[in-house]
Amino acid sequence: MNNNSLTILVVEDNSGDYGLLEFALKRSDYYLSQLIRAETFGQAIDYLNLHSVDIILLDLSLPDMWGIDAVKQLKRHVPAIPIIVLTGYEDEMVGAQVVQAGAQDYFVKGDFNGTIMLRAICYAIERQRLIVQERVDSEERFRQVVSSISDHIYVSEIKENGQLMNLYLSPHITSLTGYPLEKFTEDWSFWPSTVIYPDDRATAALQASRLLKGKSCETEYRLLREDGDIIWVRDSARVKTENNRKLIYGVVSNITDRKRLEDQLYQSQKMEAIGRLAGGIAHDFKNILTIITGNCDLILKSGHLSDAHHDDIEQIRSAGQKAALLTQQLLTFSRQQTLQTQVINLNHVATNVEPMLRRLLPATIELTITLDSEPGSLRADPAQFEQVILNLALNAKDAMPNGGRLAIETAHTVIDDHDVTRHFDLNPGPYVVLAVSDTGLGMTKAIQNQIFEPFFTTKAVHKGTGLGLAIVHGVVKQSGGHIFLESQPDQGTIFKIYLPQLLNDPALVSSYIDNSLNYGSETILLVDPEDRIRDLTRRSLVRYGYTVLEAQNSTEALHLAEQHRHPIHLVVTEVALPSGLTANQLAHKLRSFCPKTKVLFMSDDSANPVFDQRPISNDTAILQKPFGDVTLIQKVRQLLDSH
Repeated sequence: MNNNSLTILVVEDNSGDYGLLEFALKRSDYYLSQLIRAETFGQAIDYLNLHSVDIILLDLSLPDMWGIDAVKQLKRHVPAIPIIVLTGYEDEMVGAQVVQAGAQDYFVKGDFNGTIMLRAICYAIERQRLIVQERVDSEERFRQVVSSISDHIYVSEIKENGQLMNLYLSPHITSLTGYPLEKFTEDWSFWPSTVIYPDDRATAALQASRLLKGKSCETEYRLLREDGDIIWVRDSARVKTENNRKLIYGVVSNITDRKRLEDQLYQSQKMEAIGRLAGGIAHDFKNILTIITGNCDLILKSGHLSDAHHDDIEQIRSAGQKAALLTQQLLTFSRQQTLQTQVINLNHVATNVEPMLRRLLPATIELTITLDSEPGSLRADPAQFEQVILNLALNAKDAMPNGGRLAIETAHTVIDDHDVTRHFDLNPGPYVVLAVSDTGLGMTKAIQNQIFEPFFTTKAVHKGTGLGLAIVHGVVKQSGGHIFLESQPDQGTIFKIYLPQLLNDPALVSSYIDNSLNYGSETILLVDPEDRIRDLTRRSLVRYGYTVLEAQNSTEALHLAEQHRHPIHLVVTEVALPSGLTANQLAHKLRSFCPKTKVLFMSDDSANPVFDQRPISNDTAILQKPFGDVTLIQKVRQLLDSH
């Protein structure tokens, strides 16, 4: 074993003992390249401040330091260098104490043996090397673990003056923030003063205050990356006291994707709640409008009005029709209105609406329509999608008061798994795409978050209802599609609508509806709990020659049907009946003893489960509220004449 590179520091004030030690070592089979002597503890410290050594031989009795304290202080000063103690006392207790204090071995003076001592020295150095290597291996394993995760890990020390000092920052701080690691190692305050988003610095400061008080905590805030992007992070930190030092161990995780999903869920829940409210109001309003428009129709056809009164009633009727249109828009937004879907080509829809757009847009706005040669087919309501294009175009027009460019494009695309990660609502598959873009004022993030809410508008009072984009959102969602918005202030806006493409195009055959108003003589059982609507409906039916039996609920209806000795040709019933049988159950019960009786369901709710439970056939139909007498009589006659 050759250790010719060893440098030994001997801390010994007694020249005789040092000479004996030197002599013993030089007589051994090992050659020592350098032997350094320090006569006092202070000299040893001064030397160690300037030089490195492989091992220290320390006398316990020095002029300026004595006993176990010498071992402890030297170990704190140079923790990585092995120490062998030289003592004049052959005391096992002393030996145990020096080892506990950090020494690797000890020898009793006067019992020097160069060979044994040098072997002990080499053993101590080898042992220290293994400890150091284990520490290096441990640190390497730690680095491997840190590099395998995306979170940023940090360790900070709380100094006595309350300041924080970074002890460790993982390399992921660079990928997280975009700033080089040196920015943070040179200045601890760079993180709170520059990287934390200004609006969230108070939140982060509150966490720092709790940590300085020794309280572990977790918080979420935003970071402003070097490239200008804003991301959300979760900062989890705990405080631990080690060797009279307060240390903070923390993990910073990027939670931007989670926050985006939470925002989408929140927006979805908010829109759903608003939709339910709007739908509920619309359904209740339909009954009122049915009474208003129905009575107007009856009065107008009475023939006993002056011209002035006729005009007044027409005004009431016109207002009722406008209110009905608004109600339909609310139902469309809330996705509670039945769409008249069919297989359509988006190019045809855009072409049909183009003439109207050119009339509505001022000359200062340049309109371009680019149609895909083969956009593919989809199932939707063509009239509703004409309204979608019209609403988006008018919204773009308002965003370009000084003129600009409006572009409407159709396309087709296939969404794969990579696209799904960017658009969480989309499923993989083929889509037909409608894009409407403008070069207008653009929108801030705050406005974008509210843009599809009903009655939200940036226009002045009385300049709009704020329903346009809400209707767009409702139609798109009800058609199984998804709408995405991209906009920045002064950079224009683009709306992209993705609609599932049909792989097969089954043709839909529309039935012919006779719009003539023919009188009848059949018997009709009318069931409606609302007295005013029942009375209005009865008057309209009687006016056209029908015999009407009235009932408020299913119990009365069954009783009338059982007592009536003549056939009942048609049952006109409100879907939402009070206690007793449902409208569906009533229809089945009546058919048990009047099998040829047909059923016309009246409802203000096209999403009612009754329509899903029983397919609409030749002996069943639906009448949506509000309706006028013309619509009622046409529907009744059509159903009675069907085979």
